[in-house]
Amino acid sequence: MNETMNDIMENTFSYFDTGCKNPENFYHAFVLELIVDLKSMYDIHSNRESGLGRYDVCLSPKNTSDRGIVIEFKTMKSKNEKNIKETCINALRQIKNCKYTNELIERGVSKSDIYIYGFAFHGKKSLIYGGMQEEVHV
Repeated sequence: MNETMNDIMENTFSYFDTGCKNPENFYHAFVLELIVDLKSMYDIHSNRESGLGRYDVCLSPKNTSDRGIVIEFKTMKSKNEKNIKETCINALRQIKNCKYTNELIERGVSKSDIYIYGFAFHGKKSLIYGGMQEEVHV
């Protein structure tokens, strides 16, 4: 998916689209549009409180034996991060530290069926990093 997303971003977006005051909102809406077709299998929630904060996107399976997904978006901040992978790692760290997966666990999704992803953006480039929450070490 990451190659496809980068292709879309490079060939479709303008710097003026992503260079706005809060580019995370632009990317957030873009990704929500990409996953909306999953609504028959998932309850898709955006900016909801869970654990100690508010995740960006949660895909809560309608069948609790299916995979649950939590996504956090981050725009690379050149002052604080060396590269876009570090931005992804910070997003994953936030998911874990703030316990954003609590909502899925409370709904009966097994911890081994919860996947977490950090989506990092820098201008027209993106990187997605993550996997099964129990195997992601940050």
